[in-house]
Formats: sequence, structure tokens, C-alpha cells
Amino acid sequence: MRLAALFSGGKDSSYCIRLAQLAGHQVVRLVTAYAPEASYMYHVPAIILSELAAEALEIQQVKFEVNLDDELSPLEGALSRLDIDGVLAGAVASEYQRSRIDKICKNLGLELVAPLWHKDPTILLREMLGDGLEIMIVGVSADGLGEEWLGEILGPSNLDRFLDLCQRFRIHPGGEGGEYESFVLSGPHMRGRIAPTFRKIWNGVSGELEIEGAELIPRP
Repeated sequence: MRLAALFSGGKDSSYCIRLAQLAGHQVVRLVTAYAPEASYMYHVPAIILSELAAEALEIQQVKFEVNLDDELSPLEGALSRLDIDGVLAGAVASEYQRSRIDKICKNLGLELVAPLWHKDPTILLREMLGDGLEIMIVGVSADGLGEEWLGEILGPSNLDRFLDLCQRFRIHPGGEGGEYESFVLSGPHMRGRIAPTFRKIWNGVSGELEIEGAELIPRP
């Protein structure tokens, strides 16, 4: 199928592209929402990096703006203009997100493809890292995840500690409740590595990275 991927550059949206391509689908567009503030529908921190991620994935990106009074109409409008058979979504556990995307797909006569839906989040995170995704934490908003986690790259040196904090503080390991936000810097489906520069914005209980610049470094 020809698919448009709902894309933030985060681990779920990036990994579902990888799985869809392995399954033989064509991901022909990346559809990215720019929301002005925290949203239950869309990823906000470091969203500007999605443009370099689109370049690394070699897939054309479609961008649109939303506000919290109307998050869905702009998405439906963006999808309605594309020559596609379905929509690829990285939803894992959020019925709020999945049900709304499914409604838009039905309105447009499109199929919803959600390869991560209801997968065990701990197994899924290990699977992503095992497949070679380089996952950076770009936002945190949960007890147990302090400023020191901003900018951290999940991997063998810190994954067990991270998962232990998730268990102790009842944090969803996939960040489905907004406890943390991620961005994929590189992966086997990307033609290079994104190298960002940033500063940490911390308000005492939560924070995010403010991206100051970035470049795409080609594979050697």
C-alpha cells in the first residue's frame, strides 16, 4: 500500500516506518503537525528536527499547523490532498489518538495501519534499540525523570536504569502518558545521523530541549 506516515521524528513514528517498509509498504509522505503547545494528539518538543529526519529517510514531508481548539481538521485536510491508500500511525496504547485517527481514515476511505498497537512497551523499546535506532530523550514530565535525562541517548549503559525508574514511579516505558518525548537521531532506515545542538529548558519539575541547530551527517 501507499502510505502517509504521521511523523514527529520520535521513536514510535520512526519505528513504524521501518516496520512498514520491511512489510513491503511504500511510505510516500511524512505528515507532520506543528502544535504551539502541549497536545494529547501531537508531539511538540524538538519537532523542528523532523525536517532533517525526513531528509534522512528520503521521504517528502507535508507540514501543517494546528491549535488546541481544532487539532483534527487540519490533519484531515492534509491527508485528503494526498494520493495514498492508508495512514501509518505509531500509536501504541493511546485510544484517544488511535480513535481519532481511525475516524479521519474512515471519513477519507483510507486504511489505518498501526503496527505498534498494543505491543508490550518494554519489549518494544528493547526491540527498537536492538534494531539500531538511536533514541534521544527531548522532553520529560514525570516524577523520577529529572533534568539529567534531557539529551540522554537510550542504550546499554542506561536502559536498565531508565526502565527501573519507569517501574518505581509508574511511568509508561513508552511515554504514552507524555512522561517523556523522544527523537530518533539515526537508524537502519535513515541515510545518515542527525547531530543537534541544544540547550535544556527546565522549570523544576519538567523540561525539554530547545534546538539551536542541527546537521545531517552522511553515513561513512
